[in-house]
Amino acid sequence: MAYRRSLETRIATAVVELLADGTFELDFELSRGSLPVFKKELLAETQVVVVPVRKEGGAIDRQRDQLRVDIGIAVAKSVGIGSTQRETEVEELLGLVEQLQDWISLRDNQVLTLPAISNGVPAEIQPAHNARFVPPFVCDPVFDSKALREEGLFLSVSVFTYHFEALRV
Repeated sequence: MAYRRSLETRIATAVVELLADGTFELDFELSRGSLPVFKKELLAETQVVVVPVRKEGGAIDRQRDQLRVDIGIAVAKSVGIGSTQRETEVEELLGLVEQLQDWISLRDNQVLTLPAISNGVPAEIQPAHNARFVPPFVCDPVFDSKALREEGLFLSVSVFTYHFEALRV
């Protein structure tokens, strides 16, 4: 039996692909994960991880369901404790967070086309599905001040909600 990726994983993967196509002022390592977990040894470089956060859904009518999927985009980097460059690095990282938010929020980037899930039907005869980002996004707090103060770790998570409609089978 072939493994079928969940809807939230498919949306997170599409967001990674969207971010990979963007141009940003800071370089970063981009990945998709199941949890916003970072390896400490990799945090010398800026890390951006896209993770599914939450999924909820319900019936729209007899024939269609609507799902809401929240996707988190986490930005992390070790900036040190008491570093002389710390304030500059934090400002640059805040700029990156804002650029990522702006990129996802662009009207042309709000609809993600997802490959069809086969469910036993050949994928080439199924239509692709769309997931639409519905503004606004949430980034509260803007960064984790406790992690910054105590561990020298900049960490910011922005959450974007995507709506997805599917016909009942």
